[in-house]
Amino acid sequence: MVLKAFWAVAALAGLVSAQVGQWGQCGGINWTGATQCSGGWVCTELNPYYYQCLAPASTSTSSSHTTTTTSTSKSTTTTTTKSTTTTSSTTKSSSTTTTTSTSKSTSSSTSTTTTSSTGPPKPTGFVTVSGQKFLLNGAEYIVAGTNAYWLAQYSNADIDQAFSDIAAAGLTTVRTWGFNEVTSIPNYGAYYQSWSNGVPTINTGSTGLGKFDYVVSSAKAHGIKLVVTLTNNWSDYGGMDIYVSQLNPGGTHDTFYTNPTIIAAYKSYINTWVTRYLNEPTILSWELANEPRCSGSTGSASSACVTSGATINQWASTISAYIKSIDSNHLVALGDEGWYQWANPPTYPYAPGVGIDFDLNLKITTLDYGTFHSYPESWGQAANESAWGVQWISDHANSQKTANKPVILEEFGVTVNQPTIYAGWLNTIISSGLTGFQYWQAGSTFPDGTTYNDGYAVYPGTDVYTVLEEGAADLKARETGGKVTSVTAPATSTTSTTTSSTSTTTTTTTTTTTTTSSTSTATPTGFVTVSGQKFLLNGVDYIVSGTNAYWLAQYSNSDIDQAFSDIAAAGLTTVRTWGFNEVTSIPNYGAYYQSWSNGVATINTGSTGLGKFDYVVSSAKAHGIKLVVTLTNNWSDYGGMDVYVSQLNPGGTHDTFYTNPTIIAAYKNYINTWVQRYKNEPTILSWELANEPRCSGSTGSASSACVTTGATINQWASTISAYIKSIDSNHLVALGDEGWYQLANPPTYPYAPNVGIDFNLNLKISTLDYGTFHSYPESWGQAANESAWGLQWISDHATSQKNANKPVVLEEFGTTVNQTTIYTGWLNTVVSSGLTGFQYWQAGSTFPDGTTYNDGYAVYPGTAVYSVVEQGAANLKARG
Repeated sequence: MVLKAFWAVAALAGLVSAQVGQWGQCGGINWTGATQCSGGWVCTELNPYYYQCLAPASTSTSSSHTTTTTSTSKSTTTTTTKSTTTTSSTTKSSSTTTTTSTSKSTSSSTSTTTTSSTGPPKPTGFVTVSGQKFLLNGAEYIVAGTNAYWLAQYSNADIDQAFSDIAAAGLTTVRTWGFNEVTSIPNYGAYYQSWSNGVPTINTGSTGLGKFDYVVSSAKAHGIKLVVTLTNNWSDYGGMDIYVSQLNPGGTHDTFYTNPTIIAAYKSYINTWVTRYLNEPTILSWELANEPRCSGSTGSASSACVTSGATINQWASTISAYIKSIDSNHLVALGDEGWYQWANPPTYPYAPGVGIDFDLNLKITTLDYGTFHSYPESWGQAANESAWGVQWISDHANSQKTANKPVILEEFGVTVNQPTIYAGWLNTIISSGLTGFQYWQAGSTFPDGTTYNDGYAVYPGTDVYTVLEEGAADLKARETGGKVTSVTAPATSTTSTTTSSTSTTTTTTTTTTTTTSSTSTATPTGFVTVSGQKFLLNGVDYIVSGTNAYWLAQYSNSDIDQAFSDIAAAGLTTVRTWGFNEVTSIPNYGAYYQSWSNGVATINTGSTGLGKFDYVVSSAKAHGIKLVVTLTNNWSDYGGMDVYVSQLNPGGTHDTFYTNPTIIAAYKNYINTWVQRYKNEPTILSWELANEPRCSGSTGSASSACVTTGATINQWASTISAYIKSIDSNHLVALGDEGWYQLANPPTYPYAPNVGIDFNLNLKISTLDYGTFHSYPESWGQAANESAWGLQWISDHATSQKNANKPVVLEEFGTTVNQTTIYTGWLNTVVSSGLTGFQYWQAGSTFPDGTTYNDGYAVYPGTAVYSVVEQGAANLKARG
């Protein structure tokens, strides 16, 4: 007893000099750290487990205690629609986590300092509701805001910049994600809960809630209130389906709303967030979920989920009541899309049967206000989106008046005519009496690039940013008795950037695309043409010195910009990239262009599909680069031909891709979508029919019907190239083959491999504008003499070029040994032989979160081989 007391005194004596910084933890059950606050701040009890250093007489905090998790049991599913992609943070820090294995919960704590670089906190009270209005400290609080789900994935400096951009537009409120469920710890960015074998671990450290503390402190410093959404209907950032897969394996998505174990786990997660920020007035409201529906990304729901609304209504009543039982300070909302269940619906969103009844949910007494979204392009209303949106807003304003509760249009977006359409919608919000708005989504430019743009992002300095700024000002004027001027779009409107809608869409129609990039002005403006063995641009020689970067659309916009910058810095002019990614299930990240199910193809024109490729085009243009776009693959990577065969000719061999009428029609339809979209885009140099076509593919299967000496693929190439020429007279067309010969006396295997290609025969196709060939002596049995063999291979194709009087490009080449020496020799031969151009395999870049994939051939800036290709490009230009 005496020894114990002495130890305690000694420990405290050791802490006398230690003081806790502003906002840090200074006490609580099991707390063993310092208990004195620096700078005259006061150690204040927030709950028995957590005391925090607060400013004297201050009531606002951004607390930092660590709470727990609970749970046993398991479950399964996934999701898709509005796709929000993660962006990398420039800071990386360690995490402090707490886990529990069964239903017993434990707690521990960490100290977190959350201060912003800007001025002192502004609003100090909690937002409340009175009738159809929000109040703050007895005066009206105007919800004019945006969404920035991605805030916690960025550095603190970037977070400050984002809030500064938002505040500069006169906005007051930001909606952001309070969830990121993971099953493996990510290498960067924030996550809040990790799962393993049905056990959740809440991350209260610097990569979890500690990071969100900074989001809160920066919002406070910029006078911004936060709407915090606590889970997602969709698979982005984990969401509901992680709970289901971990706690009810094999269960359908909708069991999230009904399974008692899942509900208990979700309540535990909510409890951690709510008790941490219980006394934090920067948070305006907790939101139960982003866009809840009976089904999620997989589309799976059981018959138990009442699609007319009762199931989710009951769940929303339960969860909102739970939050109110532990937090009387903050408002609560559902976060739904505002679907109706009308008896005579004029359009689909008025009775979609997805599990939401907006009017029914507005009656829940523990929900303080209603939310709705507006995406007419994604909801089948693209033909009349402006007028449809005006009516949608007006109808929700009527629901607001009937319920006598505030209603917020908390997400809205279009990808075309943004300034004009948003001006009309904002004017309707103001005239209809709707309480407020939050557009999707905020955009900012940071030192290392822009925030992720899904086609809706609004960046400072754009016309649409000005429109929203005016909308915020008019909304404030309406509520304060000032002059409402009416929002108008500029006479010549420029949207922030263009891409397509956020959800997957089936389309065979044409789409006009305007693409802009954040970088320098584009240089080449005309279409590349052919004259004899040369390429011409605006009447002068166009030099094809380039590379391959098939992976471009799989990266963030800022990474794409970096890649093109690296390529352009080497003096290169042309990049070959994939215009295909066939999938049979929707991927969790990256771009895909066509998904298949039971023989039905769905072309993805959204932000994860052709909308993403729009940015590839815009960035290429900004860096003075032309693109060669390859439209399918002989190999199984990224889907390719075999997906068409398996979906449309099950059991058929690979080569039926070239002959089966149904497959040919489907491929033409896919081509048509791409060609019509970019028909008038001069950044594209050419369309390429396939990557390395052969009779057999990855499986090695081909039927005897495929003429291995070349006739079958020659006929197919004639048909497909003629089809493209019939709908696009602007762009060149190439085959994309490896340049195999069919010589009577072949010196080595590639001169008569009998794989279905005859290079000289294909050069005679009048609707193919130039020839292509590849060089991989290591893979083709020529490793013992690859340098010399490659020299001869190049010289022979230069001879074929002269005989056909058509350009020929060495469009892929690579070796994994002695690259510098071998490439020097090959490039010198390209120049001396008169070959038209080259494109090496493949470009490499280093991004903030790592390098591009290296298959052994990638060439990175700053390496000796990069200097070799740079010199090769210069020599080719000098040759003219």
